[in-house]
Amino acid sequence: MLGIDWAVGFMMQRARFDAALFDGLPARRDGYKAVDFAASLELDKSCSLRLDAVTARNAANLPMFENRYRQISLTHSP
Repeated sequence: MLGIDWAVGFMMQRARFDAALFDGLPARRDGYKAVDFAASLELDKSCSLRLDAVTARNAANLPMFENRYRQISLTHSP
């Protein structure tokens, strides 16, 4: 579309552990979701411009395993 190559990806993962990490805590459960997006434009036969964006989140029943990740990059390749 518009001379741009597009790509979108989605990943989802669930993890359940058999036992607790420490006594008195519940067994760990995690839910991980990630979305990535890329757009690439060929400027000429030997040069391109690429935009990548990724966002991910791990939700867990134990706060020490919660995290978020975001990355945006713009790349020019000669």
